[in-house]
Amino acid sequence: MASAQGAGLADALDRIVTQDRRAEEVRRQLEAHLAAPRATARMLALLPALGLLLGVAIGGDPLGWLLGTTPGWACLALGLVLIAAGLAWATRIVARTERLL
Repeated sequence: MASAQGAGLADALDRIVTQDRRAEEVRRQLEAHLAAPRATARMLALLPALGLLLGVAIGGDPLGWLLGTTPGWACLALGLVLIAAGLAWATRIVARTERLL
């Protein structure tokens, strides 16, 4: 009705709706593209636990060494720091990419 009466409200609303739809599509595509890096970061963070489970499965005692010796504690501390740093780095990269778009 506004378009038929000469008012520009309908055109402005159409542009806003079109722009909003495009922004939503870009957001969906961004989420899809960032899913792989997020999944990779999570998988890499869980790999040390898998290594411990494999050590136990083959009859070793990785937890005994890790928690029972000074070098084991040092490796555990360093590993946890590196895992945290890797997750923080990946999260920062994803967050920065989201902000840029």
